[in-house]
Amino acid sequence: MRPGRALIIIFLLFFLGWGIAYLGRFHSTEVILPVRGEYITIAGRKLYINVRGEGRDILFLHGFPYNSDSFNGIIAQPWPGYRLITFDFPGLGLSEKAAGQPIRPDDLALTVKLVMDKLEIKDVNIVGHDLGGGVAMICAARYPKMVKRLVLIAPDSSEGMAGTSLGSWWSVPAVGEAWAVMRLGRNFIRSMLKKACAPESPDWSRWVEQYYRSLNTKHGRQGFLSLNRGRYPFEYLPYEEQVRVRTLIIWGEKDQVVPIAAGEKIVRKLGHARLEIIPEAGHLPQEETPEKVYGIIKDFLK
Repeated sequence: MRPGRALIIIFLLFFLGWGIAYLGRFHSTEVILPVRGEYITIAGRKLYINVRGEGRDILFLHGFPYNSDSFNGIIAQPWPGYRLITFDFPGLGLSEKAAGQPIRPDDLALTVKLVMDKLEIKDVNIVGHDLGGGVAMICAARYPKMVKRLVLIAPDSSEGMAGTSLGSWWSVPAVGEAWAVMRLGRNFIRSMLKKACAPESPDWSRWVEQYYRSLNTKHGRQGFLSLNRGRYPFEYLPYEEQVRVRTLIIWGEKDQVVPIAAGEKIVRKLGHARLEIIPEAGHLPQEETPEKVYGIIKDFLK
C-alpha cells in the first residue's frame, strides 16, 4: 500500500472513531443534580437561580468552569439582614446551555443586569470569583448606580486569567469540540481542582463530581466551549479603569492558578481597593476556607 493511501486511511479511521465517540459518549442532555432553587427566563434562556433570606442584596457570581455550588460553604453561614442570590451562568451548572456560540464576559454582565431587573433589585453588593470577578467589575463599570460594593475573589482581570495555559485553539471549529469529547471528563476536572486548591487542602477531591456532572453531557461540553471561547481574547482594562465603588480583593496565599502578584497589581490599578490574603488557601478560598472568607466579606459589607 502506498504511503499516501495509508495516511488517508489513518485519517478516515481517526475521524470515524471521533464521530462514534462524539455520538456515543454523551449519556444524556439532561443533568441530574440536587435542585434547591428554581428557574427564571432571561432573554429567552432558562437560568437556574437560588434566592434565600431577606434584606440587603448580595449577588454571588461563580467562576469558570464552576457553578453556583462553589458558594455553598459561604451562603450556609448566618446572614441576618441579607438576601443571598446565586445563579448559574448560561452554559454552566443547571442553566440552559448555549448552542456553541461564544459567550463573552460583557455578555454575562448584561445577563446579570437582566437578572437584577427581573428580581427588581435597585442596588446590590456583588461577590465574584474567577470569571465571576471579572464580570462583577464590568457590572460595576457599566451600572455604577446599582452596584454598591465589590468583593473579588482571585478575579479574571487585565493582570491574569485562569486557564490561559490552555491556549487559543478553543476557537478553532471542530478542534475544540474534539478535545471536549475526548478529554473533558473526570480526570480533567480532577487535575484542575488539584491545581486550583492549595496542596494542604484535603477536600478538593470531593468537589470533582460537583463540577463534572453538569459538564458530562453534549450541552454541558458546548457550554464549556462557549464560555471559554468568549473569554479569549477579552480586554478587562477599559472596565477596570471605570470602577469607582469600594472593592475588597481576596486571594489565596497558595494560588497556583493566578499568582498573588496579579491581585497586588489590580489593587494598585483600582486605587480604592484593599487586598486580603487567605493563608493556606489556593484559587478557591471560598470553598477551602468558607468560614474565613465569610467573616472577611461580612465585615467589609458592614
